[in-house]
Amino acid sequence: MTSKNPVFIGTEAIERLMTWDALIPALRAAYAQPYDERTSPPRTFAKGPDASLRALAAVPPGQRFMGAKVFGRGRNKGMNYLISLAEQETGEIRALVDANKITAFRTAATSALFVDALAPQAPMRLGVLGSGAEARSHVQAMASLRPVESLRVYSPTPANREKFASDFSAALGIRCETAATPAEALDGASVAIAAARSHDESPILHADALQPGMLLVSVGSTLPVQREIDVSVIERCDLIVSDMPDEVAHESGDMRAATAAGIAFEHKMRSLNALVRGEIENHGAPAHVQVRRLRAAGHRGRRTHLRTRHRRRPGRDAAHPVFLQTVNNPNQDRHRHGTLPTTRSTRMGPRTPQGRWRTWSSPPSPPTSKA
Repeated sequence: MTSKNPVFIGTEAIERLMTWDALIPALRAAYAQPYDERTSPPRTFAKGPDASLRALAAVPPGQRFMGAKVFGRGRNKGMNYLISLAEQETGEIRALVDANKITAFRTAATSALFVDALAPQAPMRLGVLGSGAEARSHVQAMASLRPVESLRVYSPTPANREKFASDFSAALGIRCETAATPAEALDGASVAIAAARSHDESPILHADALQPGMLLVSVGSTLPVQREIDVSVIERCDLIVSDMPDEVAHESGDMRAATAAGIAFEHKMRSLNALVRGEIENHGAPAHVQVRRLRAAGHRGRRTHLRTRHRRRPGRDAAHPVFLQTVNNPNQDRHRHGTLPTTRSTRMGPRTPQGRWRTWSSPPSPPTSKA
């Protein structure tokens, strides 16, 4: 093969080409591939006084490309992502990809992949905590898989939750409501999305807010200092699905808090790879609730998906499937008195006759001062 200079693929090209209909099946195919620590080893983490760099690499079996992803966090707390792709046949670097937009799409698409594996083929009732970019992209990803029957959103800033509800009422063609508390937002939901980590790193979601039969997606605790899910939620789970269980157990602030509280969970952890490959027995049984976390390496993203167990009363209570997701994305809705950095929000685009999104782009949006 003739050597060629690598191409650079920027955000504008990603926005033109990326759709949920393409991305979610691609992730499903990627997670269905066998892998181990030789093909997808643990990440490396270099940290200076005020800046840090993380690197992840993967050599997917039987594929044309292998890749590495680098996360750069600067002194100003901003984070950016780059993916390099090399030919497995020749080792030639073929592309450098601005991965900021890919990361945002991939986060929500992987959440949708988990929900698709567990949720019934029926319209969803969404409860959303947060009104920022992550919350928006997650609702869009879910709506690409299932019709949305209803949506209720909580944000600590009334104007933001009103805007969120108004936007999605128009996009989905359904009535979207606002909630004054997290528990109110989740009341009656079949799928809950938590994308509103608190500014002071205290948990925003407790087990008493879970509803029978609910799937929960959480996007908050990436680093040891970060919190979103209370240990009571982790205690209820009987299955934790993660792409890197060891990393999740020791680096997530939520899991570290559970360990400090004496809550054992490592024996319940399985990989997302195993879930997609059908290697987790009875994962859909009504007595189980589940947690998962992913790591961004090659095709993988860094998240946690959790499914919790509810103490059942015969004939009365159903299980509480809970999916927790952790991402390396600073542009999240802040729960209390925090700020939301300038970000590129996703615009809703044309929908199918069933009310599902197919494509949309993400023009720059003005800074938002509060969540």
